[in-house]
Amino acid sequence: MIEIKNLNKTYGKGNSAFTALKSITVTLEQGANMAILGKSGSGKSTLMHVIAGLDRPTSGEVIINNVSVWAMPAKKLDAFRNKTIGFIFQAFFLQNENTVLENVMVPLEIRGVPFSKRRETAIAALKSVDLLDKMNNKASDLSGGQKQRVVIARSIVGDPDIIFADEPTGNLDSVTGGIVEDMLFDLNKNTKAMLIVVTHDDELAKRFDNRIVLKDGEIIEMVGKGVTS
Repeated sequence: MIEIKNLNKTYGKGNSAFTALKSITVTLEQGANMAILGKSGSGKSTLMHVIAGLDRPTSGEVIINNVSVWAMPAKKLDAFRNKTIGFIFQAFFLQNENTVLENVMVPLEIRGVPFSKRRETAIAALKSVDLLDKMNNKASDLSGGQKQRVVIARSIVGDPDIIFADEPTGNLDSVTGGIVEDMLFDLNKNTKAMLIVVTHDDELAKRFDNRIVLKDGEIIEMVGKGVTS
């Protein structure tokens, strides 16, 4: 479960201050899915980064599985994020000269999992996204859709409770994007990992059980049974 309580985020000080998030309060049940919608500059990605422990809020609280995220010291937060959260970014952030398998193993390597175990687990993750045949290819040799599937495999290899995706189909054509979308919803259904996606795509957002819409850092609309304010 995620509980967001009166979350605020301001960048800069004085006359140059910019408030990106204003009094955000949301609760999302474990296993649910949610789309975060809004125009460019509305605060979508900032909200995701603050919830996920990547960007510290100015005030307010984020509680994940009864743990106050921003009350933890940095090293403990890093370990918590590695164990609890999987990330899917539009820009992929793959090591292009490393193999697909090596890229997927990274979260487990950071966690200190022995090589044989992380290789076994990464192979299973690649199999789940139908990319096992590419495991020894360099990431630079893959198509955009294949790279995004590698990113999905990397995001789930540590068996996270939550998967965050920031415009996960933004760099893909409509057919490939549809395949990636289906994979994400299947993972949400089959693994019970919470799925939170930032998007400006209304058609994609309609597939989610829960949706919030941001404007100028504030929630202006909230839809769904699994999300409350």
